[in-house]
Amino acid sequence: MRASASALECLIVTFDDSNAVSNSGLILPITLAERLGLRDLFDLHIDLEDRPGRANVGRKAMAIIASILAGGDCIDDTAILESPNAQVILGQIMPAPSRFGVFLRSFETSDIADVERVAALLLKRAWLAGAGQVMSHSPLMLIPQYVRYMETKKKELTLVIPT
Repeated sequence: MRASASALECLIVTFDDSNAVSNSGLILPITLAERLGLRDLFDLHIDLEDRPGRANVGRKAMAIIASILAGGDCIDDTAILESPNAQVILGQIMPAPSRFGVFLRSFETSDIADVERVAALLLKRAWLAGAGQVMSHSPLMLIPQYVRYMETKKKELTLVIPT
């Protein structure tokens, strides 16, 4: 163990490619979310009425999701998405981190059901797009309130969308 530890002390990592983009791993999940219409689902189903963070709900929600996917765990971590390269990847200009605080504080307990509905509708869209064929024995099973496994001869999976 000591030999590998000393070898790591000598390791120098450099990036000399001007085309390297931090957080380029966000391209796939953000593209998938856009193709499934997640931003539109937020815009359609989340109504913050006249509260301060009501503008651009879908855009702000997508930015928060991207921040979480990039490893962020607080509002300040959304600042990483302000870089021009991240904005190209995400296809939108990111609001300042302070805007996310206003947005998140605009939610009330009654809005939780709307957010759950967005999640359920996204899951339904993914399922209809073919994700169910690939994922019948994976993460979808971890959402028991939306997915029920019916033990039949065909071993079918039933998606239940709350109304």
